[in-house]
Amino acid sequence: MTVRELSERITFREFEDWLLYLDWADYRHQTREDYYLAQIALEVRRSYVKHPNQVKFKDFVYRPPDIKEKEDRVAASKAAWLSVLEMKPPAGKKRKS
Repeated sequence: MTVRELSERITFREFEDWLLYLDWADYRHQTREDYYLAQIALEVRRSYVKHPNQVKFKDFVYRPPDIKEKEDRVAASKAAWLSVLEMKPPAGKKRKS
């Protein structure tokens, strides 16, 4: 679509909203470089600790705050439902307290 066609179809305000949305979506997008740098940081940290296997990769990957909050709410909801249904969490997964 050309700029002229676009300017006839949407308002300037809507165009600004799209720019804000795309900026927000780009902020949340992680690239290969993010994971590569997290791996480097992980290995550097493992070289300084007594028990290197206890250092986890997920601790070095950046997570936007809103995603972390959502994950915490989901974990709390799962824990509540498991306790109501008197069930144990699946093997290999620990509940967050």
